[in-house]
Amino acid sequence: MISGAIALPLQAQPSPSEQQLLQAQPRIEQAVATAKACLTVIEAADSRSTEPIPLRAAPHPQAAIARTLANWTIIEVLQQQGNWLQLKAPSGWVPLQATAMHCGRDAADTQDYRTQLQQQANQGQPTAIATLIRLVYRSGTPFPVEWLSQALGNVAVTQPKALVAALEAQTDEVRAPVLLQLKIIGFTPAAQASFAAQLAQQPQSRTAQTWQKLE
Repeated sequence: MISGAIALPLQAQPSPSEQQLLQAQPRIEQAVATAKACLTVIEAADSRSTEPIPLRAAPHPQAAIARTLANWTIIEVLQQQGNWLQLKAPSGWVPLQATAMHCGRDAADTQDYRTQLQQQANQGQPTAIATLIRLVYRSGTPFPVEWLSQALGNVAVTQPKALVAALEAQTDEVRAPVLLQLKIIGFTPAAQASFAAQLAQQPQSRTAQTWQKLE
């Protein structure tokens, strides 16, 4: 080392997975801006992984693999079944844990889409209500889980029948933790009363039975 020279710390190089994200981010942000809505993308549960995600023919880990999807591929979700998402194109199923939602580049974008999602859910749109349930189950990303739980609480007041229908479409593995989250922080007294009144009309539903276990 030359006398008197300052030793500068070496900059850490981005990992292969971080490089993938840096390359994909402008494309995802542009797609979100064009759609004016949050989009779902393939994102490996292990953030260090660059391995593609298998697209399966059925919602089961041993089902036939139709093809693979690279990280940060934008996908269109038809429905959720337990821990699996059914895709519209390409057709098939991927694990819920291998996906994430992206809602824009800044807080203003996120707020706009959050407002839009709440309005659609309050109108009883099944896709919006299912999205809220999915996000609560995934612990909130990209929205705070407290807000998501309260948003579903609002749906319990405005559209209790639609909320129960959306919960009925879930497996127990998804339904139980979502209901517990709603019970803890999502339901105001008015929301809980409205939800309970709806369940009283559907006492044999899986949602009513799960809710009863939480009482």
